[in-house]
Amino acid sequence: MTPSLRLARAFRSVLFWILLAANPAAAQSGTTTDLLALVRALEAPRGYDDYERRIRLAPPKPLTAMTLDEVLSWQSRVRDSGAPSTASGGYQIIRPTLARLVRQHGLDRDALFDPAMQDRLARLLVAECGDPGPPSRHPVVADCLAGIWAALPLATGARRGQSAYRDVAGNRALTDPDTVLAVLAGQPVRLPDRPTERGAPSPDDEAVLAFGTVRLRRIQSAVRAATGTGTLTPSVRNWSFDPYAVD
Repeated sequence: MTPSLRLARAFRSVLFWILLAANPAAAQSGTTTDLLALVRALEAPRGYDDYERRIRLAPPKPLTAMTLDEVLSWQSRVRDSGAPSTASGGYQIIRPTLARLVRQHGLDRDALFDPAMQDRLARLLVAECGDPGPPSRHPVVADCLAGIWAALPLATGARRGQSAYRDVAGNRALTDPDTVLAVLAGQPVRLPDRPTERGAPSPDDEAVLAFGTVRLRRIQSAVRAATGTGTLTPSVRNWSFDPYAVD
């Protein structure tokens, strides 16, 4: 790889993460280049204090005024009450995922689950899908993101344009693949008109976890096949986590 090509790739990577960390207020114009703003608009029309519509046990106070520990405790009570999903906040993060992120990244459980923290958690999830890199890789990243957020569509395969959780609790994609690919490329996309209610409920916690397990098995199978043919690369050999696992 030539130095100029390495520099170009590095620039694209830096640009993506700068855009990902953009001020959420930029989305107020109706268009955005911020992936997180798009996810929030689709997943949580009521904003950072939103929670899955089938949850009957309301939080004791706005989610953004609660600590991570308080949110985790409330999500446990929600699950004990019989709710099928514990999806909470602007990115509809379920309890197992939140608990994993807190543990894996050493987050302070006394820190507020405020917009800044929720954005940080979402960026950690996006990072698990890997660097978007050149446009040729964007569909793979988009598929990974579709496994995290039900409102995002798959970008490849026979189910292109559909939610990875289609037919699970009535879920459907709330945007199209071209929109996701455009925002991954740093291009402005139009945000949906703000609805009063999310178009479909979040998938049950078990469905999210099961989807991650299926992808992990596929990756493990690919690694075994590559090992058998002698084509396993150092980058794969050094994986310390499954970059495509939902949980």
